[in-house]
Amino acid sequence: KHVPFAYSFPEFPGGEQAMNEYISANLHYPEQAVKDSIEGRVVVSFSLQADLSITNIEVLQSSGSALLDEEAIRVIRSMPKWECKAKSCYLDMRYTVPVNFKLP
Repeated sequence: KHVPFAYSFPEFPGGEQAMNEYISANLHYPEQAVKDSIEGRVVVSFSLQADLSITNIEVLQSSGSALLDEEAIRVIRSMPKWECKAKSCYLDMRYTVPVNFKLP
């Protein structure tokens, strides 16, 4: 698919690595999940509003634990607005992000 010069895809401020660092730094492992030694991966999907804020968050793949799923949604919801590096950005898209919970 050809992308016209005037349009770009929105991105997390600083790019994908910065997004992964943001998620790691802001993820609060649920206390009960730590006590119960629950680990897992939650795949979260979301859209961006016209102002590049996150909306329509949903779990595409559950970890099997509501505690982890809810925390994954919370950390995605807390993300800063994304950036558009061109004059206009494509917004009618869904983004998918895995959130991993691994005990030390």
